[in-house]
Amino acid sequence: MTLLAEDLLWLLLDDDTGEPLVDKQSLSHALAGALLVDLVAPNRFARVTGPGDTVRAGRLVLLEPVPPRADPLLAHAVELLRHRNLTPKQAIHKLEPGLRNTLSDRLCSHRRVTRQSSRLLGFIPTTTWPTIDRDAKNVLRRPLRRVLLDAHHPDHRTLTLITLLHISCALPAQCPGWRRRVIDERAMRIREQYTESTWTTESVRQAICDSYARTYTGGYLIP
Repeated sequence: MTLLAEDLLWLLLDDDTGEPLVDKQSLSHALAGALLVDLVAPNRFARVTGPGDTVRAGRLVLLEPVPPRADPLLAHAVELLRHRNLTPKQAIHKLEPGLRNTLSDRLCSHRRVTRQSSRLLGFIPTTTWPTIDRDAKNVLRRPLRRVLLDAHHPDHRTLTLITLLHISCALPAQCPGWRRRVIDERAMRIREQYTESTWTTESVRQAICDSYARTYTGGYLIP
């Protein structure tokens, strides 16, 4: 199975143009949040502390050892987070640098997208990632639509994709032909009903809000 972060990036790219469906900041935070979920998935490399732990509740604790055949991206993420017990929001900011480029290269190597480089106005380099395998991408979207439109019970992976797409404002694009208001309302009900991924969703949401606050107030500091 591919990483959740890789699937999320594919869903956040327009099928035809290969351009992101959301702004750069939201994309970066959402991808790092998805990678964090990959790290704490069952039998993976980290967990979030709770009441009764020796480490303050709500902090990431890395599990040892990292298997020698672990996904290299996950192994790199463990090394980035190894020396401090960070909050999920702090970890998201730590994981962001270079993540989008790494995931884009993986999508390309797996023949999900193709890399197209050009120059805007003749001199500004730009790269887009149009989808190659549309059938496979629709298969990826199918569980999302079943949950949103047919009221199926979501598994953890589908729930996380729905919540991250929702807070990034890219969920309606996965259900063409349906009104944005309808999809957003159903996503909110799902998030209220199933709370397994609340800490990830809230951490990504806070990271996005912090970024916009810095942009529009000229120097907002993350507490």
